[in-house]
Amino acid sequence: MGCPTHTKDLSRKVIDLIEDPLPGTYHVCNAGQCSWYEFAQAIVAEAGLTTPVVPITAAEYAARFNSPTRRPAYSPMRRFALEMRGMDDLPPWQEALREFLRLSGAVV
Repeated sequence: MGCPTHTKDLSRKVIDLIEDPLPGTYHVCNAGQCSWYEFAQAIVAEAGLTTPVVPITAAEYAARFNSPTRRPAYSPMRRFALEMRGMDDLPPWQEALREFLRLSGAVV
């Protein structure tokens, strides 16, 4: 589980934080959370594809693709510092995905 994030949304929020600085650690991500499987399903659906998406565990992925990366099973972020500052206004990851695919030309 994690928080997919559109770099456009991330960069805009970083600019907001630079323009209105306050020390601290900020977790910036789009709203909501999903698994990699749910994210892949959403990408396929939003792109209008019919590609089958088959779930696998992180361990299966690491073994199949020789990945040295160890990923935690549950790693969504809470945007607590943004919440405290009233700046927790990033759109849901599903909306960000639609925008990304539109901008990339993957969907019209």
